[in-house]
Amino acid sequence: IKLHPVCSSRFASQEWIHALYLSNASRYRGSDFRATASSQFEILSSFCSLAQDIVNHTENDVGSNEFVTIYLLPDIQVQYELNVIIESFKKSASARMIMFLEYFRSTIRGNYLISALNTNLIVTLKPHFIADQYLYIYSTAYTPASGNTSNCGEHNPIITATLNPVINESEPVFQRFNFEYLPNSTIVNGFFAGCTPLEALLQSTFDCLYEIKCLELLLDYFPRLNHLHINWTNSTLISKQQNLSFKDYLNNLLIEEWSPKTDYSKYFDQCHPSFCTYTTTHRAKFIYATTLFISLYGGLVMILRLTTSFIVNTSSKMRHRLRNRNFNFGMF
Repeated sequence: IKLHPVCSSRFASQEWIHALYLSNASRYRGSDFRATASSQFEILSSFCSLAQDIVNHTENDVGSNEFVTIYLLPDIQVQYELNVIIESFKKSASARMIMFLEYFRSTIRGNYLISALNTNLIVTLKPHFIADQYLYIYSTAYTPASGNTSNCGEHNPIITATLNPVINESEPVFQRFNFEYLPNSTIVNGFFAGCTPLEALLQSTFDCLYEIKCLELLLDYFPRLNHLHINWTNSTLISKQQNLSFKDYLNNLLIEEWSPKTDYSKYFDQCHPSFCTYTTTHRAKFIYATTLFISLYGGLVMILRLTTSFIVNTSSKMRHRLRNRNFNFGMF
């Protein structure tokens, strides 16, 4: 069983996550990748660990499951039956992952948990005529390039993650909680921003992790990455890009390849019969068929000749005896 390569890559390591951590991340706009990058990769690493645990348990369950058959099955049939069993275990394991994910998401939204990164709610203090300070809570809104604004209080908006100019403290409050695509921003390919780092991660396709130029671009915005002395050529993901979101991969338990191996010889040794029989079918040739027909015909003619003369003689004798008996009875 092989998980998605991002789970075994540098990008799921604590070293990478710490290098992306910024103590002042909340000062950036919610659409800025710097605000949620460390959190997104932290969540990614956690899901990879969870997927690995579920896979290990599934392997143990499959290994302890007994394969019982009434008759000895051929190799192809055994392979088919085992694939059906394994697929059933895979679906059950994937269902556990999906149930956990949906429970986690519904808990966040149902209890309206506030992100410390100011991605779904922004809490501010403003002067008020009744009191010196008044607490204001704003639901953040996201405006994608298409221009359709949605807020986190009613919807679950997602926009492309960007690297923006640092927010100016003198900006109006409205601009601080309304995150929109800025023309002078740098796009982080394959990553997104949303009401929570989790929702943003679920839509990610990780395109940036396949591109050296995109990874090198992060050095200018995350200073700690320079201390890792990374060879970006050897660090990019090398698997085939499938243009699937992280949520799509989670639905398949982050499994990229599952190649079950079966040993038919062991199965045969456990279930081999005391003896075997087999039949062969051959297509008769024309000459052979003709010879066989003539032989059968000749034999049939000979048998009929012998039996016919015997039957005729026997019949004649019986008729003769009957006549003699009738004659004798007639004399009295």
